[in-house]
Amino acid sequence: MIKKVEEGYDLVLGSRFGKGSYGNDSLMKKMGNRAFARVFSKLLNAKLNDTTTGFRAFTREVAQLPLINTFTYTQEQLIRAGKEKMKIGEIPIKTNPTRPSRLFKNPFDYALKAWINILRIYRDFEPLKFFGRIGLWFIFAGFIIGLFILYHIIVFGNAGGIPRVILSMLFIMVGVQILLFGFLADMNRK
Repeated sequence: MIKKVEEGYDLVLGSRFGKGSYGNDSLMKKMGNRAFARVFSKLLNAKLNDTTTGFRAFTREVAQLPLINTFTYTQEQLIRAGKEKMKIGEIPIKTNPTRPSRLFKNPFDYALKAWINILRIYRDFEPLKFFGRIGLWFIFAGFIIGLFILYHIIVFGNAGGIPRVILSMLFIMVGVQILLFGFLADMNRK
């Protein structure tokens, strides 16, 4: 891993799951790690097989990236390095069987906490995109309900009930508020 850093990579991961690797984790853990790897590969535009590995080598610049996460640094470090356009790579490694984790009760506990942290990181990195997508989904849902109400008015002569109208407006108003939160968070971003 250090050799790859010397070759110009900023962050090198020791992959327990790629071709030539010999990981000893359970099937459930491997499946969860591969799901994370697919998401991160897409987000970072880099082919990665093991994004949750603690086997890493990195440059001083990567070590100095600010981290806000108190749960685990692995995903946040990858996202921050990717956002800074740092060169990320990995090499296959062989690992020995490990003891059961003392940090997590089960793989679902880890996955839930990890996904929450990923969402927090993206909320802080790209608040306008994060809140914008959520807000637009609410506006879209309100708009679809509004189209149904309009159809109902044209065909039957009534809105089909006040609760539907209230729900449509509520979704649109919530969506607009979430979009405004995104703009405010984007203005306050460091």
